[in-house]
Amino acid sequence: MLPFDASSVAFPAFRSHPFLRNGHLQTIVANLLPHGRHEYTAEQHHVSVSDGDTVVLHDDTPENWQPGDAVAVLVHGLAGCHQSGYMVRTASKLNDRGVRTFRMDLRAAGAGAELAKLPYYAGCSPDVLAVVRYVSKQCGGSPVVLIGYSLGGNAVLKTLGDHPNELPSTVAGAVCVNPAICLKAAAERLATWKNRLYNRFFVRKLWQQICERPHMILPEKIKNSAWRPRDLEQLDDEYTRTVRGFSSLASYYQSSGAGPSLSRIQSPTLVITSDDDPIVPVSLFDRYQRSSSVHVHVTRGGGHLGFLSRSNDDGDFRWMEWRIVEWTLARVAVETRVRRAA
Repeated sequence: MLPFDASSVAFPAFRSHPFLRNGHLQTIVANLLPHGRHEYTAEQHHVSVSDGDTVVLHDDTPENWQPGDAVAVLVHGLAGCHQSGYMVRTASKLNDRGVRTFRMDLRAAGAGAELAKLPYYAGCSPDVLAVVRYVSKQCGGSPVVLIGYSLGGNAVLKTLGDHPNELPSTVAGAVCVNPAICLKAAAERLATWKNRLYNRFFVRKLWQQICERPHMILPEKIKNSAWRPRDLEQLDDEYTRTVRGFSSLASYYQSSGAGPSLSRIQSPTLVITSDDDPIVPVSLFDRYQRSSSVHVHVTRGGGHLGFLSRSNDDGDFRWMEWRIVEWTLARVAVETRVRRAA
């Protein structure tokens, strides 16, 4: 791994849009705003993971891309997929700058809905590792940057921290936005009265997906009854942790959060989060020891996957996406210069 200070890229300060001055508004409006017209032209790759399941990658290759040029792997958040606005927009911005992108559908999500019997879960680092290895083989030595959002950010951080010696040498670093590094803390935050809207949204969307996929493994309690989850914590307990083989909800949450993994990360890693994230408490990032390779950039305002800014020089209001692009390009530029010099 080449020396690189993850904090060395100077970002313009985030300044919230004047009509979106709290974390809830940032989170909700960013999700509801249309994400523009982006024609789907990706090539799909099917990647086998453990248990015989398959995940899908959506490969967008710039016209003049060559082996050795930059590559990014994007991993979505809870209830998302390759079509999530933040995934589509970031991939498009990177493509415009010559970066080949692979948008990953986690197990049973998006285009992989019929290809897995088990659901994804917060700590699915073996799946991310399998994808990174596949992409590295496909891309002939190109530097690869991992980009994760929320739950996907947690999975990326666990991959880097739990499997540092199994990663391909082509992995150049990672950017993670609002990663849910402590599931218990996030679940407790979602259970509060003021966050009931997010809780209902996640439960409704996830339960709908489960009901639409009868081929997936279901616990007997769910399979043979009219049971419905009342909140995300109950869904995690009765469904996700049960079918994924965890002995208890506490065991699932404790073993799946990336917090303890931060101290073992060797790849240059940038975490972007906000001081008013309504889902992932910013205080978590001071709770866990992290290696010198990990830099946490905390913005004043921004919410959860929001970061809608006032007028600036970026070209649109999506501050977060432009910072991902800037950091990715800076990181691969270092790798490329050194490789060419060698």
